[in-house]
Parts: sequence; C-alpha cells; structure tokens
Amino acid sequence: MKATLHPFSLPLRRPLRTAVGEIDQRNGFLLEVEDDDGHRGWGEAAPLPGWPGGNAEEVGVVLRRWCDDPGSTPRAALAPTPIAAAAVDTALISLGAARAEVSLAVHLAGSGARSTVPVNALIADTDPDAVVAAAARAVADGFGTIKLKVARSSVADDVTVVDAVRRVVGPDVALRLDANRGWTHDEARRALVALEPFDIEFVEEPTADLSGWPDLAGLGVTLAADESMSDPGPDPTLDLIREGHVGVLVAKIPLLSGVGPTLAAVGVVATRRARVVITSFLDTAVGLAAATHVAAALGPGHPAAGLATGHLLARDVAPPLEVRGGSVTVPTGVGLGIIPDLQALGG
Repeated sequence: MKATLHPFSLPLRRPLRTAVGEIDQRNGFLLEVEDDDGHRGWGEAAPLPGWPGGNAEEVGVVLRRWCDDPGSTPRAALAPTPIAAAAVDTALISLGAARAEVSLAVHLAGSGARSTVPVNALIADTDPDAVVAAAARAVADGFGTIKLKVARSSVADDVTVVDAVRRVVGPDVALRLDANRGWTHDEARRALVALEPFDIEFVEEPTADLSGWPDLAGLGVTLAADESMSDPGPDPTLDLIREGHVGVLVAKIPLLSGVGPTLAAVGVVATRRARVVITSFLDTAVGLAAATHVAAALGPGHPAAGLATGHLLARDVAPPLEVRGGSVTVPTGVGLGIIPDLQALGG
C-alpha cells in the first residue's frame, strides 16, 4: 500500500469568531492511500489552534512517519495525536469501502444507510441584526435547526440575540447554542437560567471545567459535550453521559480519532439514551464527506447533523456536498464518493 500526504491551505470566505478565537484559514493535510489494485481512500487532518487533538506540527510529523511505512506502523502509535489517527483511520476505512465497490455509508450500515441527512444551519455572523437576518433566511431555505455561537460577548447580549432569533424563527425550529467553553461557571449558570424560556435544544460546552457540569445540568437546558471528548482520557465526559448530566454527544471525527472510534463512542452513548450529533471540524469536502457517511450510517432518530459548513470556505478541495431543504445529500460513489482536486490545495 502506498500513502501520500498532501498539505493544503484554504481561506475562509470571512473569519469565523468563536469563544476559542477567530478562524480565518484551514491548514492541514489530505492523506491518500492506494492499494496495489488502484483503489483509493482519503482522510483529512486539519488541527484548529486552541483546540485539542494535536497541533499542525505534531500532526505533520506523525503522518509523515506513518506514510514512510504504512504497512507496519502500529495504529497505537497514533493514539496521542487524535487528528492524525483520525486521518489514518478514515483513509483506511474509506479504502475498504472502495475495495468493496460501495459507498462508505453502505460499507458501514448496509441497506440501513440514509441517502440524505438533516443538518443545522450554522449562523457565523457576530452582529446581532445580521444573526437574526441569517436565521430568518435559513428557515426560509428549509432548515429546521439553527445553531448560534454564544459566549463571544456578555451573557445579557447572548440572551438578547437568542430572544430575537426565537421570535423570528418561531416555536417549531430547533435552536441550539455553542459556548465553546467560553463561560465561567457563574456566567453559565446565569445564561442557562435566562435561556430556559426559549426552548433551547441543547448548549454545547458551557465551561471548560467539567466538574461543574452536574450543577449546570439541573438548570433546565440540556448540555452537550463536544471538544471535552478529546481531553486527555475521554472517561470523564462519558461518565457525565452515563450519569445523565450530558444528554447529547456532538461527535467530531477528527477529535475522536476516526470513524471507528466515533462509532464506538456512539455505541456507548446509545446505551444511556443520549443523542448524537455528527458534526464537522470546519473540514474540507473530504472531511465533510466522511462525516456525512457516518451520519447516514447511524440511521434516523438523531438530531440534525452539523455538516452544512462547506460554504464557509472560499475554496475547497472538491465541489461541496449538496445542501437542499435543510438536508445534505450523501455521496453515492465508492468510498467517500468524491475525488479531491489536488491542484486546489494551495498548500
């Protein structure tokens, strides 16, 4: 088997501001694996500054070492760098689907794989009026779930914006929030109490200190775990799910070390009757395709996935997946169902 690493550098259409920091560029690697019969698999490794999973230098070193001898490097050696491990796992499992001449979703779930996956609309604007207008447009476009970033200013400002968005989208649209660990415990308490009347689907990562989450879980708004799953050792987060303090796992394949580990985490969550949201890591079309196949393989019954982010990139490595009426169409070709344009990488 041959493995090749392709660096990329892709600008966002405009900076995305989160509580972790502002993102204006996606830099990383596409991992291409090819067997002796010409079947190909693809993975993606694109760290985000300030997020867990490994930094760009670490990921590049680990993946180059793996590419030197992909047949003999133990997978366990990749474990300390989840984003690198995810690229390898995704490339190999998509290669397996290509060998079987089926899509990754069918490879994972057979005839139970969905052909479309409902997705949320991520509102990236920071100006309150622009947020409200974008939410109204998303609903007009058929989205049934809206996601807002919070904890970028004061709690009072967050509540004001959520109130305005709820008024414009009406009571039937699901509204989810992501704090990216941006609140203190006291701020999170005040926010969750104030937000309870607006029928919030869930709030992701209210604080960085998981020890305070059981207290927050009693305030009437469902909590969701995202980047906490990638902290050293996932057991604390899974314990919160097992104990009923966290009701939703927001699963990013790069932070969970790949497709296989993501499905294993989904299995654990399912035993506690928690829900799963497969979401992107501001991926290129390669990472989004992999996540879409996994979401399709889970079948119905889960909340809308967070996969409508391809439009945030000014340039991509392949045509974006089609999003229509609040759902994304699952690629039907073998493997990931897309062919990256290596001339578009910009790395």
